[in-house]
Amino acid sequence: MPPQPNNTLNLLVLVTPNFNMAATVGFIDPFRAANYLEGKARFQWQIASLNGGPCTASNGMTIDTASLAEVRDGHKDFVIVSSSWAPEAYNATPLHTSLWRWAGLGATLGGLDTGAFILAEAGLLRGRRATVHYEHIDAMKELYPNVEVSEELFVFDESRITCCGGAAAVDFALQIIKGIKGDALANAAARYVFHQTVRPLGSGPIDFVRAA
Repeated sequence: MPPQPNNTLNLLVLVTPNFNMAATVGFIDPFRAANYLEGKARFQWQIASLNGGPCTASNGMTIDTASLAEVRDGHKDFVIVSSSWAPEAYNATPLHTSLWRWAGLGATLGGLDTGAFILAEAGLLRGRRATVHYEHIDAMKELYPNVEVSEELFVFDESRITCCGGAAAVDFALQIIKGIKGDALANAAARYVFHQTVRPLGSGPIDFVRAA
């Protein structure tokens, strides 16, 4: 998806309680690096949760978030749901309604770790390919037979993108940078955050281990 006329791409990361901090920060950091390397704010992001305020990750650390009510207006290029433990506990009508609204306005929707469960429960992955953390693949297949569940590290299916989480979140972000700004900036951002390479689409867990 092309950035706005001011040439800045807007990302919204929606976290749920017990989200994976490492995956979430790993996703954001390549955009920080890209901005630094370009000397311009090519990417900007917000972190939000349903109710706002401090949100505690699965490792016990907290992050300050805006509320869904604060961020649901305005243009978003990407909206990424970052969830980990018990994503089903955080399905809520206001969240689903906002996701549908952003989709209708042309935003690309994505999921980190188990974030795909929330997108699927909202009906936003019907007929799409998606991935989740390997520990939850069987559950995803059972609960959402209308979703083609992949064991790849990250899946880009037009305006729906998903990532299994963990260190692959860095690759996920680098793929977005590559698609928007090209190979040179993606490779430079990977180098800056000491990531070995921009792993290609279609990479699976075995490919990830071999490349590490």
